[in-house]
Amino acid sequence: MTGSPFQYIASSRVRFHQELHLRPRRISHYRFLYVESGSGEYRIAEETFQVTSGWLGLLAPGVRENRYFGREPVSYLFVEFQAAARLTKERAVPFPGQEPQRSALIGLLKTIQAEQADAGGCLLAAAVRLMFPEADRGEQRRLDDRLRKVVRLIEAHLLGFASVFQFSAQYRQVLGHPPSVDRGM
Repeated sequence: MTGSPFQYIASSRVRFHQELHLRPRRISHYRFLYVESGSGEYRIAEETFQVTSGWLGLLAPGVRENRYFGREPVSYLFVEFQAAARLTKERAVPFPGQEPQRSALIGLLKTIQAEQADAGGCLLAAAVRLMFPEADRGEQRRLDDRLRKVVRLIEAHLLGFASVFQFSAQYRQVLGHPPSVDRGM
């Protein structure tokens, strides 16, 4: 891994109208998952859990198998990444927060997926912080000043955008490239 505690692996938005079964395979990275519609079941290291429309959470590394049911169209968004440290002992962690943190996390995931990147792991760090807010309370980790400023602006709704994803889309439309291109300037 690079100097960042989080490294982007892959992301996608998946939609299908039939049953899907992905056989067991070893996965060595974390996956944020947001089920937009439909339902399914994940099995990680012999532990099975259900996901339904609106499920938002984190899947841990391990032997993973998933099955989505064909009763209704399925749509989900995922972002996969490596972490320098273990994030959880649980196989699957549903998002514990409420609004506006839930919308902020979904917006971050949509932004990462739209850009197909997260240079420096800055957006992933913010997503993990939203997922595990209690970790910051005990350790009081120092955030990059730029990230702290962005978090304050989002929380205060000073940007006038409904989400980070909306901001990124507008940024791209106006400047012709995603915000990540201007990082480090």
